[in-house]
Amino acid sequence: MYTTTLSSYRWYVFLALLLISGLPILNGCGDGQKVTMTHLPLIYKPTQTHFTLANGWTISLDKALISIEAVRFHELKEKSVSSVWQWLRPLSPIKLAWAHPGHYNSGLIKAECITAQKVDLIAKQATKLGIVQGYTGAYDSVTLTFGLLGAFVLEGEATKGTQRVPFKIDINLEEKELGGIHFTYTLTDQNKHLELQMDLPRWFALIDFKTFRKIPDNTYTIPDEDALIVLQQATLSAVMYTITPTQ
Repeated sequence: MYTTTLSSYRWYVFLALLLISGLPILNGCGDGQKVTMTHLPLIYKPTQTHFTLANGWTISLDKALISIEAVRFHELKEKSVSSVWQWLRPLSPIKLAWAHPGHYNSGLIKAECITAQKVDLIAKQATKLGIVQGYTGAYDSVTLTFGLLGAFVLEGEATKGTQRVPFKIDINLEEKELGGIHFTYTLTDQNKHLELQMDLPRWFALIDFKTFRKIPDNTYTIPDEDALIVLQQATLSAVMYTITPTQ
């Protein structure tokens, strides 16, 4: 895993150096592809608010918020790096640092979006999360960085036959980063934006709402310890997230 910091000022300096040097387009990997700077909007596509699970529970969501601090895109590790790209890296505004071991082992970060916001997952319209700044070329995976407190808030109602369970779920995370999200694409300057989607029905797939606990003086229920652990694990599961480029 790698962490990174980004400064808008460094981007301006970097682009100025490219223009001065006369290298607006650089040869990239050994396959002859060209590498250019790219600035792509990152869009969140809202999920469904009403769905029925395989276990018979029907979910109606009134609130679904997730705290996302950053989205980072890792290069395809199998690609060789040209001498030009090696020269370019020290000047790049994306600065790399080694993280402590024991986490997902990804390639170098070649693009990132610093968003730092709570995203409404059931908004009526798509949400612009920010601009992904980086380079064209082959990518391998994505890492999401969450806000630790109040990372995920879900409110709504679960029904099954005559059973009615209004619920409120607050998912806090011990792990701040989730790596390994599938993103094996080659970004080009023909891409218009990147789209993030989340499979909320899968969050609830293993949940039995009969185990939720009632809170005194409140109309809603909250997950028992086992259900909360399942939901925390779902939040940190890469298969719950999909990011795709559009043209």
